[in-house]
Order: sequence, then C-alpha cells, then structure tokens
Amino acid sequence: ICERKRQAHDLYVDLSEDIVNSPAASPRLRCSIASGLALWTGEIDRPYDASLRFEEVVARFAPDLGERDSLILEARRGQARFAGEAGRPDKAVELYRGIADDCARWFGPRSPQNFEARRGLARWLLAAGNNDEALEAYRSVERDCVEALGRDHILTLWASFGLAEAQKRAGDPT
Repeated sequence: ICERKRQAHDLYVDLSEDIVNSPAASPRLRCSIASGLALWTGEIDRPYDASLRFEEVVARFAPDLGERDSLILEARRGQARFAGEAGRPDKAVELYRGIADDCARWFGPRSPQNFEARRGLARWLLAAGNNDEALEAYRSVERDCVEALGRDHILTLWASFGLAEAQKRAGDPT
C-alpha cells in the first residue's frame, strides 16, 4: 500500500503543478489542489514536508481567500497535524491554540469548527505529555459537544474517545 500511496502522490504532483500555478484557475481551486498535495505528502510518511507545504498554502492563499475561509482553516489544521506527526507536538499545540481561538471568535465558542479545533488541541496536549491539561481540554470539549450537539453527534463521540484515551494514559478512572 505504501508504494500505491507514493504512486498516487507522484500522479497528484504531475497533475497539480500546472493548476496551482495557473493564473486562469480560481484561487479556491488552486488552494484546494495545493492542500491536496500537502495532504498526500503527509500520507506518504513525510509529515515535516507536509506541514511546510500547508504553511505555504496558508501564506499564499489566505490573502485572497481570507483567514476565515474553510480551505484556509483546513490548511491550518493540516499544518498543525503534520507538525505533531513530525515529532513536534509542542508546535501542534501552539498552532491549535491559535486555530481554536480564531474559531471561537469567528464562529462562536459552541461551533463545530471550535469543537474540532479544541479536540485537536487536546490531542496534541496529550501527545506533548501535558496529561492534566489534555484531560481538562477533553472534558471541556466533550461537555460542550454534548450540550450543543447531543451525545450521538460524531464530534461528541470523537471527544469522548479522546477523553477515554487521555484518562487511560493518566490512570484516571473517571
């Protein structure tokens, strides 16, 4: 499967370079293609390069699309994710703090965007060894998801799963 991922990445590179650099293509299309390339880079076990590619996507396309654009937010989350996967969980925490703050300000503290960002923050707090802060972050996002979205919503379920994992690592039986 690893070889197939590499082949898919190489094909994506071949198909995308002209579109990403074409002034005739819309900024949203170019951003989407560039983000896809960054994602594929991470999927072939090059997380550091993927994080850098996502950082470039944000720098290049945020001026045209705006910081609140869903593609820009997704690129910021990709940058944070792959920074963490590249062995830099503290960088992922820093990036997710910024994303969560922005989502709370732009979309509200009880928005799905904010819940997703806070869950990402909790994940990387745990990976960075900040167990107590991760537990509190997971408890908070799970509680807010239940109140706003209900117990069966996928974001609530993901938060509950993360909380259970954090409790297990911390030896917390609650």
